[in-house]
Amino acid sequence: MRINLQVKIFLYLMVVIIITIVSLSLLTQNTIIRQFDSYCKMETDSCAVIAEQPKGPGFRNRRNWNSNQVVFVESIQTKIIWVGLGVSAIAFLISYLLSKKIASPIQKLTSITQNIAQGKEPGPIEVHSTDEIGDLEGSLKIMYEQIQKIEGIRKDLITNLSHEMSTPLTSIHGYLEAFEDGILTTKQDKISALSVMKEQTNRLIQMVQDLRNLSKFESNSMPINKQWVEMSQWLDSFLKEMKPIADQKQCRIVTELQPEKLRIFTDPVLLHTIFLNLLDNALKYSESASEILIRILEEKTGWVQITVINPGDPLPEEEIHHLFERFYRGKNSRQQGIMGNGIGLSIVKDILAKLSGKIQYQYVPGKGHIFQVQFPSSP
Repeated sequence: MRINLQVKIFLYLMVVIIITIVSLSLLTQNTIIRQFDSYCKMETDSCAVIAEQPKGPGFRNRRNWNSNQVVFVESIQTKIIWVGLGVSAIAFLISYLLSKKIASPIQKLTSITQNIAQGKEPGPIEVHSTDEIGDLEGSLKIMYEQIQKIEGIRKDLITNLSHEMSTPLTSIHGYLEAFEDGILTTKQDKISALSVMKEQTNRLIQMVQDLRNLSKFESNSMPINKQWVEMSQWLDSFLKEMKPIADQKQCRIVTELQPEKLRIFTDPVLLHTIFLNLLDNALKYSESASEILIRILEEKTGWVQITVINPGDPLPEEEIHHLFERFYRGKNSRQQGIMGNGIGLSIVKDILAKLSGKIQYQYVPGKGHIFQVQFPSSP
C-alpha cells in the first residue's frame, strides 16, 4: 500500500515527539520523586526512605509517606500526565502543519514533472524558497525552459528543412519534367538546366552534410587531426573555391594576413568549415557589389584572430542574442528569401569550443557586421 508523503512525514514527526514527551515525563516524575524523598529525609525521620525492598505495586508501598505527601506527589504526577497530553495535542497540530508545509511543494513538483512527462502544460513554475526545495524548483524551471527551447528548435528544424529542401527539389523536378517532355530542345537550354540541377543538388548535399556535422559535434564523435597549416597557401586555395560564389553575388573579397608567413597548428578540415560558414554567411547577407574583409593575424604568442567584416544594416537586438543558436533564422532573412538552414554559425561555435576558442559578434556603424574568432595557433 502506498502511503502519502505528507502522512509519512507526519507519522515520523509524531513518533519522534511522542517518544520525546514520554521520556521527558518519566524523567521528570522520577526526578521529582527523588528530590521529594531527599526533602522529606532532611525535614523529618518519618519521611525517610525505607532501605528494605518494598512489597506491592505503586510508590505508596515503596516509601513511608503520610497521606498528605502521597496526595501531593499524585497531584504532581496527574499534572505531568495532563501537561504531556496537552503538549501532545499541540505537537499533533504542529506536526500536521510542518508535514503539510514540507510535503506540499514536493507534491506540486511531482505533479509538474508528471504533466511534463505526459506532454501537458504544467503551468507556471515558481521558486518559493531559497533552500534545497527552492533549488529543486529553480532546476525544474530551467529544465522546462530548455525542453520548450528544444521543442521550438525541433519545430524550426522541420519548418526550415521542409522549406529549404522543397525549393531545390521543385527546381530539379521541374527541369527533369522538361527533359522528359522534350521542352528543352537546344544544347544551351540543356546545359543551363543541368547546371541549375547540379547547383540545387549541391545545396541538398550541403544541407545533409551540415546536419551530419552537427550530429557529430553533439555526439562528440568528430575527430580532431591537428597539423601545421601555412595560412598564405591555404587561404589562396580557399578563395579560389569561393570565387564563383562571390562572383555570382558580384562581391569582392579582400584579405589581410599578418604576418605574411603565418603558420598555425590546427585541424585544416575544421578550419575550412569555420571559414566556409563565416564567408557564406557574409555573402548571403551582403548586397551585390559589396566588399568583404577577411583579416587574419597573430594576436599574441600562441593565438590567432580571424575577423570577417561585411557591410549591412544593423540587426534587431533580439536577433543578436539568437545568432549562434541552432536552426535560428532572423526575420529579415525569411522575408528576403535568403536560403539557409540556420546552423552554420552554431557549427562554428561548436568547432571553436573543441579548439578551446571563441567567437564574438558586434555591429559597428560605418563598417558593418563583424565576426571575430580566436583560438590557439600552437601545440
